[in-house]
Amino acid sequence: MVDRFPTAVRSSAAVLLLAAAVAAQARPATTPVERRARSLTNQLELAERRDAAVDELLGLGADAVPALAARLGDPRPEVVQVVCQVLCALGTTAQGALPQLATAAASRDAAIVRMARMTELAVRPTGVTTICEDTVHRVVQLEADGKERELAKGVQAWDAEPLPGGHLLLTLYRQHKVVELDADGNEVWSFDELKNPYDADRLLDGNTLISDGGGQRIIEVDPAGSVVWEFKHPPCNGCFDVDRLPNGNTLMALYPDVVLEVDRTGEVVWQLKEQSGVIDADRLPNGNTLLTLQQSGAVRELNKKGEVVWELNNLNHPNDADRLPDGNTLVATTDSVIEFKPDRRELKVLKRGKRVTEVVRR
Repeated sequence: MVDRFPTAVRSSAAVLLLAAAVAAQARPATTPVERRARSLTNQLELAERRDAAVDELLGLGADAVPALAARLGDPRPEVVQVVCQVLCALGTTAQGALPQLATAAASRDAAIVRMARMTELAVRPTGVTTICEDTVHRVVQLEADGKERELAKGVQAWDAEPLPGGHLLLTLYRQHKVVELDADGNEVWSFDELKNPYDADRLLDGNTLISDGGGQRIIEVDPAGSVVWEFKHPPCNGCFDVDRLPNGNTLMALYPDVVLEVDRTGEVVWQLKEQSGVIDADRLPNGNTLLTLQQSGAVRELNKKGEVVWELNNLNHPNDADRLPDGNTLVATTDSVIEFKPDRRELKVLKRGKRVTEVVRR
């Protein structure tokens, strides 16, 4: 194939993009919070400052979004990746970055395009809820008005992740594989060197993070199916949930009672023990961790010291819980999907009478 953009042209384009990003950062910041956010986004380029900068940006929430959005014009994929990781963690709170994400999605750099499109999906509010119904072997989506659409049937998917272009990443725990389906339901990617996997997440770089429950390991595989990272966790009944955090660490729920955060070398940097029946663990933007405790029939938010700061009790074998940007919490149980308000009052029941293993709302 002929390169229609010679090196000199592409280099000039990169310089222009960098100049635009610098110019965006050079515009006067009018408040102390804006100035702090700009300073923190500059620190994302520094490996020794990145983790602390990420944590503080997440704590700023929507106030950090303009500074983060300005950095999406940076031509360096490694910078854009960190920015996108923070935006994805903020979820729809970061919808103010959508115009800049659309611009990044038109980049000539395929890596930046992929990251921008995935981040767009994470931050664009749609009100659509994706649900894995285990007992009836299907995955469905509920529109904001309650209208139901079937995405996949005849599959025992423990986890489902919507991807750009209408694609769907499914973790088929009974079939010992993870598959990606296109918008027409055709399999376009799979990985089957697994034993009872329970969770899979597509990462911004195109790799896939998988909890291989029966294999007693967490692995990251590239698009070609090669394992590029592996963590063999202590013997347990299986890892049911795994997430790659914005700082590059990996958070995992090891059933029945341990939550670990490990760095890229596999060193444990944070942990919780004696969490009865832990089956799901999500790191929240405020630094706390939301746990789904199946045996205890509870969902609990714990701070970094392990102290409970919020909880729901008397749930019927909860399997998954997600904190929404408005502060509500979605809970999937053995027989329902329920949305709770911050004061713990039940807001509405989305599903009743079916065992749900995964629920996610965009």
